[in-house]
Amino acid sequence: MWLRLLQLLAVFIFYASTNLQASELMAVPKIEPCVRECNSITISKMKNLVASVRKPTTPLEILANVKFAFDHHLMLDENFLTESNLIHMFGGGDVKLNRSSDGVSGEVFNFGKMFKSTISGSAEFPGFSLAFNRTLKNVTSIETRFFMHISVDSEYTFEEVERVLGKGWKETPRLIFFETRIPPPTNPHGNAHIEYDVHDGRIDGNIEIFFGPNGMMEVADFKEKINNDCAN
Repeated sequence: MWLRLLQLLAVFIFYASTNLQASELMAVPKIEPCVRECNSITISKMKNLVASVRKPTTPLEILANVKFAFDHHLMLDENFLTESNLIHMFGGGDVKLNRSSDGVSGEVFNFGKMFKSTISGSAEFPGFSLAFNRTLKNVTSIETRFFMHISVDSEYTFEEVERVLGKGWKETPRLIFFETRIPPPTNPHGNAHIEYDVHDGRIDGNIEIFFGPNGMMEVADFKEKINNDCAN
């Protein structure tokens, strides 16, 4: 009971501090249609975009389809986040979806023979993971993130990644934490960290790619944000 009272008090303080009137509070749920209007994504258009892409059968096709979804802002539309759409667009055999009042998160997994597994002791782990989330940030914006992690050798060389994502990248310093020891590079692109910045109207996007010492992509991090300022 006390926890619930504290939660209600925190909500009251938040809205009081922003000086929102009752009419403005009632307008908060309109963020979803507003974002859809800004993004110009309708359900029919989203379905046509998904249907125009074939289900990937190789690692590079997965990356290309993630880029396609990013370019067309599909992750910003909650209607896109269904099991059938995610499997068709990104491959895999299974999807885990978690929905809450502030967004959607989940992962696509079971990619079959496209990626080998990794062994740690007596345990076996997938060599590839693909996770995502779509989050409502209070009443001001929606943010999405699509995260690929590869822990086995694959087709994701620097040259192939650049072919799929384009040449408009910038190289940025790689942050090293105190407890982290990265092996020295064994490839001209080993341990590289590159970024792409994308701006499309009210939508800001960023792609970060991390390469391992052997010049193979280890992490791809796609992020988008759209502000709820359609009425301005």
